Amino acid sequence: MRFSDSIDIVLATSFLQEFVEARRAAGLNNTPPCLWSHTPPPELKGVSTDSLSANAGFVSFG
Repeated sequence: MRFSDSIDIVLATSFLQEFVEARRAAGLNNTPPCLWSHTPPPELKGVSTDSLSANAGFVSFG
């Protein structure tokens, strides 16, 4: 994800990290995995570097 506003970057990063943490909560351990990272996921291997310039990281639901 790419945001131009610094506040949006912080909010999006925090929001996405909460998705990852929520799966660890009781009763939610059967949900699909959610991964968040500053680096692109393996599925995006081969995509141009210009297309992968993200300042809020990458989120994947599996």
